[in-house]
Amino acid sequence: MTVKSTTTRAAWLALAGAVVMSACPAPARGGEETPLPLKLEMGVKALTTAQVAGTYRMMAFGSATGKVNLGFGEVLVTVSPAGKGHVLEIDVDGDGKISRSEQVPIVNGTGVLTFIRPGDDTQTTYRVRFTQVGVGVDRGTIRSVSARCQADYAWRTTVGKTVVRLIDANLDGKITQDGSDAVAIGASTIAMPLLKRHCIDGKEYDLEVSADGKTLSAVAHNDREHGKVSLSFRAGALKSLILQSATGAYDVAANPMIPPGDYRLTLGMLVQGGETAYIVPPSTPVTYTVKADFVNVLRLGPPLTVGIAGSYDKKGNISIRPPGGIVGAGGEYYRIQYPVAGRPMVAILAGGRSVASGPMACDKDNRPTGFSERCPGLSDTWQVQVQVPVPGMPAASGARSVGMLPIPDKPGDPPDVPPATVRYLPLKDRPASRPATHPASRPAP
Repeated sequence: MTVKSTTTRAAWLALAGAVVMSACPAPARGGEETPLPLKLEMGVKALTTAQVAGTYRMMAFGSATGKVNLGFGEVLVTVSPAGKGHVLEIDVDGDGKISRSEQVPIVNGTGVLTFIRPGDDTQTTYRVRFTQVGVGVDRGTIRSVSARCQADYAWRTTVGKTVVRLIDANLDGKITQDGSDAVAIGASTIAMPLLKRHCIDGKEYDLEVSADGKTLSAVAHNDREHGKVSLSFRAGALKSLILQSATGAYDVAANPMIPPGDYRLTLGMLVQGGETAYIVPPSTPVTYTVKADFVNVLRLGPPLTVGIAGSYDKKGNISIRPPGGIVGAGGEYYRIQYPVAGRPMVAILAGGRSVASGPMACDKDNRPTGFSERCPGLSDTWQVQVQVPVPGMPAASGARSVGMLPIPDKPGDPPDVPPATVRYLPLKDRPASRPATHPASRPAP
């Protein structure tokens, strides 16, 4: 009898415990608990922030011979003439001899080296791309060599249904999550800095690269707060805009819902009619504080202004230099990728009327080279106005009033820009979960 009573009480306690547990669901998280294997693949199609910002590894030496680090240590590089061009001879294995596979022909300033790291028993093949290769020759002797070096390989895996590629952006031979390397998510054309948190398949993930760089852990979270980012760009023109915090990086052009926190602009891209412009951070970093459950209207984008510089002499010869920095409302810069179709337009105004106007002279890629005009007798204060077409944006404009004094003969400085701010609007109809996957996050083919 005693045994039966004890058993019945235990059963009731177990049932009560089950009821309590069902009333307290587990935290809303899930995902890839098992580490995902990373597979090496050749060819990096996504653009990294290092390529735009210029933080890639450089190769430069003042003779025909020097050294460069390819991610596993320094190797000897010699540049030799080859026909009408040059070839890089790279002693990868350090044996003092140059095999055929260690010769890299330079074609249109670019060369690609495919190699196996010395001592690698797995015989894994890597690839490094040398771009903008410059060879200085004086009287038949090579005096200088320079090039940009970047990894042309990535570590690939699939998180959910989306392909994720980890890129050794700083070419140090390892993948780290401090922002110096990059991650390309799905079919995105921009690879953002690799950190601990990213949005994949419309979900926020915590990522962890193993110490040996062979696996990736990805855990999804659905229980975190988010704010909505609002921007003033033309619909369809903004292909990517990366905001980066201390712990994560997010493409708000693909998904405007991001966790609250302090963010900085990392990189953006505008595309319209086959023409491209990059959006890069101001020289002095600006912080955007994103709040949860609000529409966060960031001061970025139009109006765009442009610096003007040139000269004017007593004979009435006006010379306007190519436009200086193109600056947005938040102090961000816009870099036009030439060739483009439109040309900058110049107008010279005096006494309330136009005395000269027309397009700037340009090279074959429509890259502006300047504007010249003879306007004698400009005794009154007169004004220079310049408008520069920017892909996917209203034209950047600039104006400068001058008298008989020369226009400062120096590169155009961007005008003073007020500090970037965020306007906070109520977020109505807060979604229960993150929005559906944006096309930029779809699985790559």
